[in-house]
Amino acid sequence: MKKIYLESVSVSELIETIRNLIKENIPAPIPNFPKRYISRTQAAEILGVSLPTLDKHSRSGLLKSYRIGRRKMFRLDQVESCLEEVASLRSGRRDYV
Repeated sequence: MKKIYLESVSVSELIETIRNLIKENIPAPIPNFPKRYISRTQAAEILGVSLPTLDKHSRSGLLKSYRIGRRKMFRLDQVESCLEEVASLRSGRRDYV
């Protein structure tokens, strides 16, 4: 281990120098909210659609899915933003008796 000798440097100057070096060399953290992933079943329940319909929306690009291991997952924020689009698709659909 190297020994460092500080001469004619006050403690406050040393602290300020260290702070400045840290600010210069370590980038400020970017606020990154954690992304919450949900399962296919949970996404289908939120959207009020069946699993095959959810898969159809995923294949068509309406909703992006992510492979995490062997599971297909969806980001909760994207599912929530997709609610309006799914509702508009539903309203244009005819219900047959």
